[in-house]
Amino acid sequence: MTDWLGLVPIFVCLIFAGVGFVQLMQRKSPFKVDLDIILLGVYYVFVIFGYLLFETVPINYRPVLIDGFLVPALYEKVGLNKALAISNLFWCCWHLPILIFGDYMSGTPVWYKLPAFILCIFPVGVMAGLLAIRSKSLWPAAFLHAAHNNYNQTVFGIITIGGADRMYFVSETGILTILCAWTLAIALYFWTKKQLQARV
Repeated sequence: MTDWLGLVPIFVCLIFAGVGFVQLMQRKSPFKVDLDIILLGVYYVFVIFGYLLFETVPINYRPVLIDGFLVPALYEKVGLNKALAISNLFWCCWHLPILIFGDYMSGTPVWYKLPAFILCIFPVGVMAGLLAIRSKSLWPAAFLHAAHNNYNQTVFGIITIGGADRMYFVSETGILTILCAWTLAIALYFWTKKQLQARV
C-alpha cells in the first residue's frame, strides 16, 4: 500500500511539470514561465533527489533523533540516569514491531529474540547516550551505532561458525554480544559519571 501511495507525489509533480511545459511551449521562453511553477519544479527536483538519496544510502536515525535531541534535553531536565533509561527504553520499543512482526534478527524464536535484543541494544544505547553527553555532539554516537550495526549484523554473523544457532552467540541476539555490550556500557558509565562529577 505504501509503495502505491508513494506514487501520488510523483503524479502531482508530473501535473505541474506538464503545466510548466505547456507554458514554455506557448510562451516560447523559460523566462516567461510563471515563477511559481519554476520554483515548484526546483523544489520537486530537490525532493526527488532527497528521496533517491534516502532510499539508497542507509540513514542512521538513532544518533540524530535520540542522541542529538532527546538525550541532551532529558539530561538537562532529569539527569544522567533517567535520561539514559528513558531514551533507551524508547529505542528498545521502537524495534519491537519489526522484531515481532518482521524478519529482523531471524534465526531465533520471538520469545528469545525480544529479551535478548533488548538486553543487547539497551547497553549499546547507554554507550551512545554517554558519548553524546560527553562530547556534546551526535557524531561519536553515530559512529558507534554504525559500527555496532555493521559488525553485529554483517561481520560477526558471517564469520561465526555454528550454522543456524549462531544467532544465539553473536549479533544483536547473541549472548556474547550482550555480555560485551554490558561490560563496555558499565565501564563507560562509571568513567563518564566520574568525569561529569569532576566538571562540577
